[in-house]
Amino acid sequence: MGVGMGARVRLAEILLPSTELDLVSMEDTGGLVRIRYSRGRGRERLGGTVEFEDARAYRYRAESHCTEWHVEAYDTLLEVEGSPWIDELVAVMPSDLHDLFHMHHYMIYLDGVGCYEVVAGSWRCGT
Repeated sequence: MGVGMGARVRLAEILLPSTELDLVSMEDTGGLVRIRYSRGRGRERLGGTVEFEDARAYRYRAESHCTEWHVEAYDTLLEVEGSPWIDELVAVMPSDLHDLFHMHHYMIYLDGVGCYEVVAGSWRCGT
């Protein structure tokens, strides 16, 4: 486990092995962060999404900069419990907003891509 990092809880696995993916993207549409992944050609593409609602922050770490701690989220959405990143975000937000947001620290590592981390209220996986 990385220095100051919390324990992780497994939430879900992606639908396809990341070693087979040829397209991965992340988009932020005003509080909804979506990671899309797929393989194939044209209309024969297979893939899925991981979505985060009420996103407050996100970060990406290229594969070459990931530690073993990040790689443990290989093809799996994890929640980081006791996240120092959430503590940092709460510390700088106005106190009157503390009760408005439920914040969870999520992370997923995709082979050949890297690690995505999102602080958000909730998540869901889809196709």
